[in-house]
Amino acid sequence: MDNHLSLEILERILDDISEEVFCVNDRYEIVYCNKNASANLFNNANVIGQSTFVAFPHMTIEESTFAKVFSTGKPIIKKPTTFFCNDGRRKITITTTLPIKSGDKVVGAYEISEDITGISNLTEQWVIDNVQLRKDHWEGKDQKSQGKYYTIDSIIGQSDTIRSLKEQILILAGSASNLLIYGETGTGKEMVAQSVFCLSRDPKKAPFIAQNCAAIPETLLESMLFGTVKGAFTGAETRPGLFELANKGVLYLDEINSMSLALQAKILRVLQEGRVRRVGASEEVPVDFRLIASTNVPPDRLLSRGIMREDLFYRINVLYIEIPPLRERKEDIPFLINAITREFNQKLHKQIIGFDDQSIDLLMKHHWPGNVREFRNIVERAMSLTTTKIINLKQIKVTPQGMQPAPGPAGAAPAHPGNDRIRLKEALRETEIKIIKAELQKFNGNIARTARELDLPQQTLNNKVDKYGLRPFIAAL
Repeated sequence: MDNHLSLEILERILDDISEEVFCVNDRYEIVYCNKNASANLFNNANVIGQSTFVAFPHMTIEESTFAKVFSTGKPIIKKPTTFFCNDGRRKITITTTLPIKSGDKVVGAYEISEDITGISNLTEQWVIDNVQLRKDHWEGKDQKSQGKYYTIDSIIGQSDTIRSLKEQILILAGSASNLLIYGETGTGKEMVAQSVFCLSRDPKKAPFIAQNCAAIPETLLESMLFGTVKGAFTGAETRPGLFELANKGVLYLDEINSMSLALQAKILRVLQEGRVRRVGASEEVPVDFRLIASTNVPPDRLLSRGIMREDLFYRINVLYIEIPPLRERKEDIPFLINAITREFNQKLHKQIIGFDDQSIDLLMKHHWPGNVREFRNIVERAMSLTTTKIINLKQIKVTPQGMQPAPGPAGAAPAHPGNDRIRLKEALRETEIKIIKAELQKFNGNIARTARELDLPQQTLNNKVDKYGLRPFIAAL
């Protein structure tokens, strides 16, 4: 079979497949596209020789997967991507971008995309419902939610660090400037954010809109934040985003470090201009809100590792609060025990008096990698299982991820029972920890990039990090 015939057969195969395939040279010029790419991406226009930034006029260099592949030389596998075609159509694809190399040099790249716009539009309804729930909450239609904000009195403790934290909250609540909160997972970042809100706004009149940026796919997060107009894409309806819902109130963005740099740039513009343009809209809407953002990554590492854009960081980090981890304020544990016991006595319909000295001693010795959230879980579990008025040491269920009397290496697995026996479940667990740690180290602790590399939903990886106690490992990177 001669080369000409082989090339013709290859082109026929590429034209027959359902995916969209196109290729660029090292100047970002399109040198090939199959029939589906030509029809679905370029509306059958002749784009051969055109720059991808001309073919996709809304695409920036930061958003381009081709640019990332050329700069790193590494493939990007199955990345969910949202973009606009040159005729204004919004598309959502699962895209794989691979380099073409000559020796060590990247001389070109090609993309294989699977169009999931129709499938993803079904998920847009979830976004609409989710935003509506938040709107109903602060407008008072959701009666069960009213009066449920945390206040400064919700922060339990008498240690010097907690007293200092409360003093900071009282001072900073009087400002309208943006606020950045840093704290390890489980320290109570949203509690602090709501405390600031309740001191600076009237909760009955002003909205408090919260969103965990790591909890949903980025393609949906942009729609939630900016809102949409009817006809922007198939199934789109006119609705406000969270920026607009937070007008005259507070917008709280948790784990803002999980956002891509491209989305960070769009958020920066909203903060600078005080205006937001819904997806598919031609006009901007003025917005006025106070932004409170939080991160579980130390601020100095946000910049040194390129997790956050410098301009956005300095725009947000006008005011700063750092929440101490529980291991640094263990003198507050008795106060936490009393408060949480009272709370769960009501919820569980029990009359537990408290914990005996041995159980309190064990709680005081624990390292608490999951901080107050882990502490609450332990207390709730013990109270749920006990039938006595005083909880003793035996009623605190010691597990490798829950209770351990002394800190060990982050993510360390329990010893194998027996001398030479290896249980399959434990072996698989150790292997999974090893892989996750290796990838986290590769990407300097960046959860979002690690999740993409492992082909996992970001929230799934976050759950595994918490399950295996890897937050201290990430913090040490």
